[in-house]
Amino acid sequence: MLPGMSTAHLRGRHQKRRSATGTGLRMDPDPDSPFGPGMPFAQLREIAREGLSQGRLPVVKARHLKAGYGGFGNRCELCGRQIERAQVEYYVTDVRDGRSLPFHLFCHAAWQWECDSVETF
Repeated sequence: MLPGMSTAHLRGRHQKRRSATGTGLRMDPDPDSPFGPGMPFAQLREIAREGLSQGRLPVVKARHLKAGYGGFGNRCELCGRQIERAQVEYYVTDVRDGRSLPFHLFCHAAWQWECDSVETF
C-alpha cells in the first residue's frame, strides 16, 4: 500500500462491480488518486487509441515494468500530466528507440488494454 493510503481509501474508490469498460473495477476520477491523473478510464482508453493510431505510442505488450515514486518532473506519456511525488511512476522501454516511457498506473493500464485490441500481422 502507498504511504498516506488506507484500505478504506481503496474500498471507497475502487470497488468491484460491473462496468462499461469490462474491467470489473470502478475507476472514478479522483484528482488526489495515487494511481492516475483523475480522468475516467474510458477517456484514458480513448487517448491511448489516438496515441497508438498516430504512432505516438508503441503497440507492444510490456514484458518488463519498472516503478518508482514520482516527483522528478516527468510527464505521463499517455495523458501528458506531470506525475506527482505522491504517485508512482511506471516505466516501459520503447522498443522502437529504447527510451523510457513514464506512465501513471491507470494510464499504463489503458495503454496496455488498447495494445491488446490492436490487430498486428
